[in-house]
This record gives sequence, structure tokens and C-alpha cells, in this order.
Amino acid sequence: MKLILLSLVSALWCVSAIGQTIVEDRDVEESQSTVEEGPNTKYYQHGFIQLGSVLNINANHSAQVSPNFGFFSYGSRGKLKLLSWLAAGWDAKYTFSQYNIKQGERNALANQTFKKQRLDRHAIDVGAHLRFNFDRRGNTLGKYLDLGAYGGLAIGNRMKYTSADSASAATGGSTVQRTVFRRLQYVQPIHYGLQARLGFNRLAVCGFWRVSQLFKKVDYLHGGVAFPELPRLSIAVELNF
Repeated sequence: MKLILLSLVSALWCVSAIGQTIVEDRDVEESQSTVEEGPNTKYYQHGFIQLGSVLNINANHSAQVSPNFGFFSYGSRGKLKLLSWLAAGWDAKYTFSQYNIKQGERNALANQTFKKQRLDRHAIDVGAHLRFNFDRRGNTLGKYLDLGAYGGLAIGNRMKYTSADSASAATGGSTVQRTVFRRLQYVQPIHYGLQARLGFNRLAVCGFWRVSQLFKKVDYLHGGVAFPELPRLSIAVELNF
């Protein structure tokens, strides 16, 4: 009888041990599967959106812009993990930029003062960077610093002028007139610069410094001299998803 009881206890213990082993193996596989698909893997691709503004940091050497909405971007970014603390990254995005140019004696982009003047720019941008990770982050983006460069091609430029004059035959009986110019020959089609990004998981603060010239010389405009530059520095808040 004792031998039978001992055999039963041994059999139950073996079944329990096998069951635990199977559960443990399954948990490890599930954990590994999760890591293979998360942000802290060898390769990771994700989307992002940016909302930013242009700053009058070099206003003494450029036309001034109003400190309001500057640009909106959305795109995709890839990351290749090189070391536990270092990764290489690249991105491609669409960007819509607005330069609301202040009017007055500093307005050098026209021969007269308007109520409003705005340059709209649509562009496709690509960038490359190195990512430096700060701490142990698990399977998240964690805290990081990106340093790199970017370049882009304008797919559309548009200058808008808004005037306020008395109603007359010349103004078509209106008190507000808006004029839009497209296919601007004095705006450079290609731009490039430097970029930096400080991230905290899904949120990041970005800075961009445009190195290239925005305007070019046109013989029949502005006395054959390029228009004064618009501010080069812009900052943005980024959301990754």
C-alpha cells in the first residue's frame, strides 16, 4: 500500500514539474516575441508628427516673422541598433511651412507694406541621424538624443499678399484684397540643414537649423540681388506612434 501511495505521489510530482516547465518555456517565448517587435530591437520603424514654429533668432540679418504657427510635418522613421547605447536612424516626411512676414520698415520682401504677407512652402524632407541612449529603458524608446542632418525638395511655393484699401473701381468694390503668386522663381527648390532631437519615450523636442539659402538671385527682381533671408532656426514638439 505504501509503495502504491509513493508511486502516485511521484507521478503527480512529475506531472506538476512537466506542466511548470511547459509554462516557463511558453512565457520565455512570449517574452522574446514581444522584444522582437518592440522599440528596443535591432530594427524598428514607426510614424511621427511634428508641430513647430520659426524663431527670429537671426532677425538682425533677415526679415522678421510673426511668432505663431510655423510648420507641420508627418512621416516615418527607421532605427538600426548598433550598440546598447547607440543607433543609426533615418526618416522621410512631408512638411508644410508658413512664414508670416511682419510688415513695416523691416519688410524687405516687397516694395510696399501690406496688411499681411505670407510664404507657404510644401516639401518632402529626408534625414539621417545618430541616436545616443541615456539609460536602461527596457522595450521602450526611453531617453535619447538624436544628432544629424536633413535635406528636402520643395514641391510647391506660394506667396500671399493681403491689402486693405478703400472700396473703388480699382479694387472691385472691396475693402480687402488678396493676391496669390505661385511658381516663385526666386525661391530655392532645395534646402538642407542640421537637426537635433531630445526624446522621452513617445514625446520629443526638436530643433532645426537651415544652412541653405531660401532665396536666390533673379535679374528682374529686387535689383538682381537675392531677398533677405528668413529666420533659420525652428523648434517643434514631436509625437511618435
